[in-house]
Amino acid sequence: MNKIEIEARYEIKLEEYTKRLQIESRVLGDISRNHVVPTAIIYQNTLLENTKNLKEIFGGEYKNIAKEQIELIMIISNHITEINSLVLKMDAQRAKANKHSGLKSAEEYCSKVKPFFEQIRYHCDNLETMVDDNLWPLTKYRELLFTK
Repeated sequence: MNKIEIEARYEIKLEEYTKRLQIESRVLGDISRNHVVPTAIIYQNTLLENTKNLKEIFGGEYKNIAKEQIELIMIISNHITEINSLVLKMDAQRAKANKHSGLKSAEEYCSKVKPFFEQIRYHCDNLETMVDDNLWPLTKYRELLFTK
């Protein structure tokens, strides 16, 4: 290959890398905000309803009886808040990266967009372990181990 062909291939690889990260970030944001968060909210509402019913039945003693439910509600709330915040930040970084092209765009995606993947996934994975299996719309990791 000559120099022009090598440079062309290099540009193609950079664009391919950028497009893959762009698609992955969009899918991650979509799944997080349109599947994980709504499901977590449904489960959280179930816990809230349970806590409310315990309060009606047991009065002031409900705080001891519903202690675990209240803690879980707070933890779920924190994960939902973090997911929404991180997805918005990731989207803003992606918009900035899209203003560039070639190497600059690839570097922006690598250093500014991609780090959000792990952070968002951390919160989604934690919600996966908390939310009732019957509500969870996606395949859980432990289910993947036994899928043929």
